[in-house]
Amino acid sequence: MVYIRRERINFFEEGSDWHQRALVFVKKVEDITKVLAELDGLQFTKPLNYMITYQPSCHVTNVQRITKEPRQLMNQVPGVSVNEMNDPDFCCGSAGIYNIVQYDESMKILDRKMGDAEATDAQVIVTTNPGCLLQMKYGAERASTGQRAVHLIELLAEAGPMAR
Repeated sequence: MVYIRRERINFFEEGSDWHQRALVFVKKVEDITKVLAELDGLQFTKPLNYMITYQPSCHVTNVQRITKEPRQLMNQVPGVSVNEMNDPDFCCGSAGIYNIVQYDESMKILDRKMGDAEATDAQVIVTTNPGCLLQMKYGAERASTGQRAVHLIELLAEAGPMAR
C-alpha cells in the first residue's frame, strides 16, 4: 500500500497473494535516515565548518512521514550550522519525472526553490531523494549560486567515520 496525500492506495487487490507479499515486503523496508537516527551513540568525527540548508523530499515527508530524523542527523555533524529555508516543504519540481514531462513548469518551481535556498546563505543544500538531488544540483548550476547539493548520506560520509 502507498500513501498519497494521506490517502491509502492499494496497488494489489486486498486479500490477494500479491497484496500479502507486498505487506510482508513493506515491513522489511526502512529509510536509511530513520535507521541511522535510531542508532544509540552515533557520532561523526570530522567537523564540517559550513552552513547547510535542508530540502526535505516530498516522498520522505509526505509518504514515509519522516521529518525529524534527517534534521536530527544533520545536527549531529560537528561544525555544521543549519539554516532552514522559508518554505522548506515547497517541492523542488523534480516530482518523479515531472521535471522531464513538464520541464517548463518544473523550472518555475525550481527557480522559486533556489531563491529560498540562496536566501539561507548556505554553502550546501542537503536532500534525501536522488531525484531532488539531481534537481537541486541542476538548480544551483543554473542559478550560479555557488552552492552545492548533496544527499544527506553523502554529508554524513563526509563527516568521517561513524563511531558507536
